[in-house]
Amino acid sequence: LAALATLKAIAVNQVSSVWQASAALHVPPGHYFLGNNTLDITHTLIIEGDGHGRQAGGQASMLRWSAGTTGIRVQGPATTGATGATAAGFNGGSGSIIRGLYLFGAFPPSGFVEAEAHGIHLRGVATIENCVITQFQGDGIHGVAVAGGAPEGNANTAMISNVNVNWCRTG
Repeated sequence: LAALATLKAIAVNQVSSVWQASAALHVPPGHYFLGNNTLDITHTLIIEGDGHGRQAGGQASMLRWSAGTTGIRVQGPATTGATGATAAGFNGGSGSIIRGLYLFGAFPPSGFVEAEAHGIHLRGVATIENCVITQFQGDGIHGVAVAGGAPEGNANTAMISNVNVNWCRTG
């Protein structure tokens, strides 16, 4: 979380007052437990690990969360949190790339119980490639595609390639 905040603080704006981008965030091989902290991407970012999208060997860079938690949420230019909207001028995470990560949710102790806890929640456009997403109580990837965007966000034209989703409510 601190790494995302730092990258956002040093993000630069080359073209408009809406979009900012930063250097990539590399997640080295390892197992990182984030508890109930959703990674909210609020500026254009590449977040990448060393996995390759296949279950058996794609687990090099694992991010793991507590039950009932969304893993990564890509915000649109006028969205915040899971359902909120913000005023114009908010810097969204549209255009971000998520790759090479193993995203692992957690069933509650009693087993699978549905919840709005997604592996990746797209409220903005992103590219997702070479990832494994498993054991989230919501969808592996939950994309919102609404004309006009706010307050729901808009993930139209998102790209998903070589992603393995299993043990989630839906893909």
